[in-house]
Amino acid sequence: PAVAKIRTVPSVGVLCSKSTTYVCACAPSPVLWGLVLTYVLWYQIVTSADGRGAHKLPSTMFEIPVLPRGRHLLMNILSTWGDPYYVGLAGVELFDSSGCLIPIRDPASDIVADPPSVNCLEGAHGGDPRTVDKLFDGSCHTCDDLHAWLTPWGLKDSVRIEVDLKEEKVLAMIRLWNYNKNRIHAFRGARKMRMRLDS
Repeated sequence: PAVAKIRTVPSVGVLCSKSTTYVCACAPSPVLWGLVLTYVLWYQIVTSADGRGAHKLPSTMFEIPVLPRGRHLLMNILSTWGDPYYVGLAGVELFDSSGCLIPIRDPASDIVADPPSVNCLEGAHGGDPRTVDKLFDGSCHTCDDLHAWLTPWGLKDSVRIEVDLKEEKVLAMIRLWNYNKNRIHAFRGARKMRMRLDS
């Protein structure tokens, strides 16, 4: 054990470890000794054997990632701003840990949506330009149908967008540009969304 012995007197508490003796000049109490014991155990873990204070953590310690890392990004749209029939976005931008935009080389094959677009509706002729690949065409601040995506809402519980980054990336920020063709159609924008990044 790290702590060998504890001796107390009414006004002075003495804590002895294998290499160091700690003296606490106050009335000992369970709370105080708990704090002292915690400090002693922490000090012995992070102090190297040569006593110079080098922070050498045991091999059981692990590093908590600050930024998420992965290859497959899944976005689930859970609600709109009020439109009961359609939901859409004008663009999506992904940024790495250096603040650089992550390019999507082939949006037509690397991005899949379910439902894919309004072209999947019965009676549609497949000529509507508002397909999911437009989310990564670089024209996000726009009201133009040629640079936006629109899909039916209400056919399923949520609308899914899957992005394949082709290799593992660190994501620092995701910027979403909501559907804003005009003031009325702004209700077709995404309101609530859940995202997941997997390797």
